[in-house]
Amino acid sequence: LVFGPSTSQHTVSITITDDHVLEFDETLILRLSSASSSVTVDPSEATITIIDNDRVAVGFASELVSVSENGGNAELKLVLTGSLERDVIITLTTTPITATTPSDYIATSLELTFTPGLTVSVPIIDDII
Repeated sequence: LVFGPSTSQHTVSITITDDHVLEFDETLILRLSSASSSVTVDPSEATITIIDNDRVAVGFASELVSVSENGGNAELKLVLTGSLERDVIITLTTTPITATTPSDYIATSLELTFTPGLTVSVPIIDDII
C-alpha cells in the first residue's frame, strides 16, 4: 500500500471462500509493517474471524420402522446432509408411547459420534402377550 501526501486511508479486501463444509470458525491475522524507517505502524495487526455459515442435518433414513416382536432389534440408519470437517455428537433416547419398557423394548439413551452409515439398534422384547 502506498500512502501519498493526500491519502489518509486505504481499504483492503480479502476474498472469503464459502466451502460448504461444517467446520469451526477460522481466524487469520493481517499485519502491517513499514518500509520507511521513519513511520510507526500502530496498531500493526488486525484479526479477522470467518464465521462458519454451513449447516449439517443428521436424521433417520426412514421416519417409520416396523419390526416383528420376535425380531430382536429395531435397526435404524442415520443419514447426513452436508459435509463435515469435525465430529458431530448426537443424542438418541427412546420415549414410550404405547410400547413400554422393559416389557416391550429396552430403554435406550446414547451419545453418538456421527459416522457415515451409522446404524442404531433398539432391543425389542418378545413378551409373549
